[in-house]
Amino acid sequence: MSEITIIKFIKNSDKIQQEHQQIINRAKINFINMSSNPLEEIGDDDGNKITITKSAKIVKEVLPKGSLRKSTPESGIDSVLPIPTIALTRYFPKNVTEPYKLIDRLFISKGDEGFMMVNLNVHTIMKPGYYHGEDLYDYSKYISIYQGFEVYSEYNPIFNEVGDEIDEDPFPIRHTMLNWIEILCVSPDSRGKNVGYQLLKTLEEYLLANFDNNNIVIGLDVVGTKKRFQNLSLRNYYSNLGFKFPQTGFHEHHSGAQLAYNIIKGELI
Repeated sequence: MSEITIIKFIKNSDKIQQEHQQIINRAKINFINMSSNPLEEIGDDDGNKITITKSAKIVKEVLPKGSLRKSTPESGIDSVLPIPTIALTRYFPKNVTEPYKLIDRLFISKGDEGFMMVNLNVHTIMKPGYYHGEDLYDYSKYISIYQGFEVYSEYNPIFNEVGDEIDEDPFPIRHTMLNWIEILCVSPDSRGKNVGYQLLKTLEEYLLANFDNNNIVIGLDVVGTKKRFQNLSLRNYYSNLGFKFPQTGFHEHHSGAQLAYNIIKGELI
């Protein structure tokens, strides 16, 4: 069994320490096999193997108030998008861009068995102006923890003259520490051996030991479910680890992803 290593990337850092470089390199190599159960692998133009998946059948369904989509994948069929390596590497020094270089990141590795990438204190980058293009998905998933999952009673947005929201502090509890698991990967050979649980407990213990905050929350989006795809087996896996989803059935609030949270300390509202 591998030991668990915690690597913290300080905001604005642009260098990976030499003793950590090998761990990071191994994670990059293992990423594709860990990120999802491939349905089929094909070669790209550069000779690399990439994962492709079948499309989900879309059916109409009544969604909760606040949802941006009007349909959802057919119940019972798992279909996830291919996960590009940049989904992991964009948080590492040298590759990281705003707004993620403005916050600390945590990389937790258990050898070749699995690893986790976490953004700490994401509420500090909860400003729409920080996000552009595809990155707007990140903004929407962070804020959805409050907009979609709980009574958003204290949210009083500010709008400019053209109707754009400019509120820079949209949290019901102003000092809630929201941390986001961007990637949690377990090697296929190590699944069923509590590797994910060990990584999660390591994160929880780290947060409780290093931050004096009465409200600590961990959020995540089920990898590969962006754009109305679903992964019910992975959703159930996170539920067993203590994460709560908005309802027992599948639906999305923003950007078509399955989102969940786990309150480590205190309460969400």
